[in-house]
Amino acid sequence: FLSRAPEFAWVARTEATLEGYVFGRHGYCHEHVGPLAATSETIARKLVSRCLASRPAKSFLIDAADDWTGFLQSAGFELERPLIRMYRGRRMHAEYERYQFGIAGPEFG
Repeated sequence: FLSRAPEFAWVARTEATLEGYVFGRHGYCHEHVGPLAATSETIARKLVSRCLASRPAKSFLIDAADDWTGFLQSAGFELERPLIRMYRGRRMHAEYERYQFGIAGPEFG
């Protein structure tokens, strides 16, 4: 993602501590934000805001967690369609989901 669209790559740090990151990619009709991971919603908001500000005239999409849509709507996003992720068997790395605010897209797994 970094090599494809470095202008959408942002990192949030506090000294040596990684607080979050966001990447993006170019699409045919829209730019895509994600993956987006952060230690808090405040950090996630700042990262998305920086990414959007890098290309203010562009249209963006994000595949985001349901409980975070309030901020995204205030930033001008509208619900296009729901994304339901299902799993079978043991969930791997479920403890990291609280840091995940946006995914790269379902096509990336």
